[in-house]
Amino acid sequence: MRRRLVSPLLLAVAVAACAPGPTPSSSPSAASTSPPVTSPAPSAASPSPSVASPALTWVGDPITVAEAIQHRDTDLDDTELAIEGYSWRPAGSVYCPLILPASPAMAVCPDNLAWISDHDPGPQTGPDFVEPAQPAIELLIRPDTYAQMVMPPQPGRVITMGHFDDHRAVECPAEQIDACRRNFMVDAILDPDAPALDRSAIDGRRIQSGNAPVATPEQAVAAATSLPAGADRILVASPVFGSLVGDYEPKAKALPALTNAKTVWLIRYLARTDNLPVVKTALVIDGPPDSLAGNVYAVTPEAVVKQ
Repeated sequence: MRRRLVSPLLLAVAVAACAPGPTPSSSPSAASTSPPVTSPAPSAASPSPSVASPALTWVGDPITVAEAIQHRDTDLDDTELAIEGYSWRPAGSVYCPLILPASPAMAVCPDNLAWISDHDPGPQTGPDFVEPAQPAIELLIRPDTYAQMVMPPQPGRVITMGHFDDHRAVECPAEQIDACRRNFMVDAILDPDAPALDRSAIDGRRIQSGNAPVATPEQAVAAATSLPAGADRILVASPVFGSLVGDYEPKAKALPALTNAKTVWLIRYLARTDNLPVVKTALVIDGPPDSLAGNVYAVTPEAVVKQ
């Protein structure tokens, strides 16, 4: 394992504040105001089978922050979790020391200003961010995090879908690897009343501006995964510059085929491993559609491997 040290600089950067999110849409499963329709009682000889209601998200129904903390403390792994609670980011500009983290799984300012809590802390009126009461966890929100709704500047209900034990934790400095494994990496911020992964919005995202790929998101996803067209399990399908792909997947820096490429597709999608929901990552060198399948790289905790 290669170790890299992080040196904080004395420069400061302004972190743009998030604007208030859109008003969440009402739940499609909301109760109707129409009077109920009376049905005949089922015969005792042929009881009516009960129908299980579908889970609110693909990874299952949301859990509480306390349950997420228990999972972290007793079964630390990368199982994808949907956590519902109160979360927000402070309004206004936040100034942080410029620190170049060794890994996206490493918590640096302003990560200490984004939390999710089981309890509504009430309106935040002071100039300083007040850490919420426990049970609460810090959220690591990265540029490739999908946001169905913008994190509100005042505490509001959200679902944060993500995981502990991120595969990039091993890239943290040796003395911080355990802490990095316990950090919660946010893959999606969802509307608690109607959570959804909007494929059209995801396909239209550009994490980095100025990139003009040859392939389309649908073609890159098809090359990297076996998911059917339109599947609502895609989290990221964005082109990035090959020279910057290591910002998202540090192990990719060791592969000139990726770093020397003009454009690389960053694909993150939901799958199942040992019947547990997890996020998988693939990197695809951009090019004509018929070239994509031969230029797919799978990201594992140990390495980035060409498929």
